[in-house]
Amino acid sequence: MTTEPKIHRRQLLAAGVVGTSSSLSGCLSNDQTISTYADSSDWRFAYHDTGHSGYNPAASGITDEPQIRFERSIADGSDRYRYDLPPTPIVVDGVLYIGGDGVHAIDTDDGRTLWHVDEDTSYHGSAMVGGTVYITSRSGTRNDGTSFVHAVDADSGQEQWQTEITADNRPGPYPPIVAGSTVYGHAESGVVQALSSDDGATEWTVDGWGSLNISPIVTFDTETLYHYEERIKARESGQSGIRTLLRQPPAVIWEQSPPGSTSGWLTVRNETLYAPGEASAHRYNDGQMSAHGTDGSEKWTYDIGARSSPPAIAGESLYIVTLRADGRIGHNYRYEPTVVALDATDGTERWTQTLEDPRPTDAQPIVTDDVVYIGNVGKEVHAFDTESGEQRWSYTLDSPVRSLATVGNDLYVVTAAGMLYALSS
Repeated sequence: MTTEPKIHRRQLLAAGVVGTSSSLSGCLSNDQTISTYADSSDWRFAYHDTGHSGYNPAASGITDEPQIRFERSIADGSDRYRYDLPPTPIVVDGVLYIGGDGVHAIDTDDGRTLWHVDEDTSYHGSAMVGGTVYITSRSGTRNDGTSFVHAVDADSGQEQWQTEITADNRPGPYPPIVAGSTVYGHAESGVVQALSSDDGATEWTVDGWGSLNISPIVTFDTETLYHYEERIKARESGQSGIRTLLRQPPAVIWEQSPPGSTSGWLTVRNETLYAPGEASAHRYNDGQMSAHGTDGSEKWTYDIGARSSPPAIAGESLYIVTLRADGRIGHNYRYEPTVVALDATDGTERWTQTLEDPRPTDAQPIVTDDVVYIGNVGKEVHAFDTESGEQRWSYTLDSPVRSLATVGNDLYVVTAAGMLYALSS
């Protein structure tokens, strides 16, 4: 059953309306410390941490040709996730949690199933904090259906609560983000919904703007919530009492229009916000990646052609896949995909490598200190040396690569056919 929004007693206390005649203004209800998990050796979110860096500082890159350590089918369908939002693997304390047909908990040592629940429901992105797996599901189609965020006990798979994401259109659910005691659910239509991690009650909602949305994230340094709503918006992480009482979203600190349209997840690392861009039309090459200070000021831009992947960021290096339009293949546009390493501080190129497949990919690069991994539509996973750009290896799987995660010496790959692979040296 969907959890309906309600006002908690703790919210009334924070607002100063229970047992006191204090003014409603100026009272903060959210003074908790928020962890971004940027230094975690696990992989707790779709792109490692709440800043979407795609970087695991404790993982060891696979520098030589990998081997499949185990493989599992997590969903039926020969090409199920080619155009749909894929499941995202989460790895914590030796257990991998992932959606698909149901929610799966898999032992990363040998690939055996620890538990598998609700196999008749289609689950997508996931996150894990404090012994609870937060995972999204959808009924119906990507354009016309209903999406939910679920809280599931990590040990047993028992559901603790579920809440509907109230999107009027394009309800496709992005992976949730957890910051403090709040879970952020969000849909492609631009809806952002803040939920209590205790019971899933809706605390506030941003209604969205009807097109592709970018996830809200919490920065590493200022604990600011960013999301995309026609413009990049930065909101306070804390709430004043009156806004909490009225279930209004936190106040906007600043908002900024990036150059061109934003085409992927916003990423925060080292006090900088990165916004991947896209061209004014698919056939043009006027898209830009932009970097902004946490005060909204623009630091630099980089010409990316038609569009680019979201970045992966390690240290002072930023890694993206750019797509430059280069004619047509039938009714579709032909692209020249290029792996690009940039200096994250000023946007200058460090190295580039052109991929052979002329089709785009939606998989974000992920990175260790040694290796940056790229998945593409042509079924390959590529590994490049982070310093030189030299290609270390390429491995062909069953279908296009849709999501990646890395922990220890393992690389976890989810493909469009609903297969999960664990690759290792």
